[in-house]
Amino acid sequence: MKKLSILILFFISVTGVYAREDIHLDVQVPKSVQAGERFEIVFSLRNASTENFKSPKFRGCKVLSGPSISRSSQLAVISGHFVRSVSENRSYILQAGKKGTVVIPSVSVSVEGKTYKSRKTTIEIISVRSEKKKQASVQFISSVPEEVRSGETFRVRYQVINGDGEDFNTGDFKNCKVLAGPSITLEREPILMNGWPIQGRIITTYTYIVQAGESGKVIIPEAKILVNNKKYKVGKSEVKIRPLNEEERMKRFLEAEKKYPTI
Repeated sequence: MKKLSILILFFISVTGVYAREDIHLDVQVPKSVQAGERFEIVFSLRNASTENFKSPKFRGCKVLSGPSISRSSQLAVISGHFVRSVSENRSYILQAGKKGTVVIPSVSVSVEGKTYKSRKTTIEIISVRSEKKKQASVQFISSVPEEVRSGETFRVRYQVINGDGEDFNTGDFKNCKVLAGPSITLEREPILMNGWPIQGRIITTYTYIVQAGESGKVIIPEAKILVNNKKYKVGKSEVKIRPLNEEERMKRFLEAEKKYPTI
């Protein structure tokens, strides 16, 4: 009997167990946009699905499309356990209005009788200085999620708006593992003012695929780039890591054990 108990404990410690992290509702938005610019807002419900999502009112912006719903799943190995994460994403394409601060209100959903809320956040709308300028001012920004779970894979984006940069470089990512990147994409997007295109925008995006550590915070480094012989810099940022829920992990393990009994 003692030998059997030891074998069971050994099996639990070295064998991957399918688990899933707790439910969480997050929102991803850019920090700033230009007046008339199109941009995306994504609400992500992790490890749950709901049909009672109510779209918020985006005051100061025009909703061009959405919500479009997509689903994704990720599987990571953390401390010998297979941890599954499922996300239900609702994305909106908006067009910024006049210069000012737009408030993105908190959104709440109900899952199995429990309410989950996203954070309230803001977007700064910057005015277009002159409709006659051949080229708008250059912006260098970064985009990261506010929070991820332990071991989760996520994207870090650095973007040059209204320019195609060179000599891009960053510091070291901390408390995480860089799985890929930077991948570089270049796209052109028109800016509309009063329904008329006034200029073409160039957006250069540098994307990293990163896996978070087990606890604490992921430190996203500052980045530097050269655009039209001028240096631009974006500061470092932090992403909070939510540790794995041991109670939930054990619950999923017991469910997996019932579904897939060992011989």
